[in-house]
Amino acid sequence: TSNLSEAILKVNQITQSIIVCDVLEDFNTLIDKHEQLISKIINQKPIKQELFSDFNGSIKSLGAWGGDFILAAGPTNSPSYFNKKGLQL
Repeated sequence: TSNLSEAILKVNQITQSIIVCDVLEDFNTLIDKHEQLISKIINQKPIKQELFSDFNGSIKSLGAWGGDFILAAGPTNSPSYFNKKGLQL
């Protein structure tokens, strides 16, 4: 339980940092850390590892980690990456 309490504190700290972040590289680092932490807690691979490992940016699962909603942050040509995967933005 203390491990879970620690993880919740870390998730909250990361979330607070995301709220005030204004640099894309820092934002990407924060959402990557958030994904890794949640991944360990729920024992599930992050969506980027599962479906988008070659994406040049960061991907954050939204919703229930089922891949139905994601947030992607990357270079300006990121939409073409997802279009090539057959996804519409």
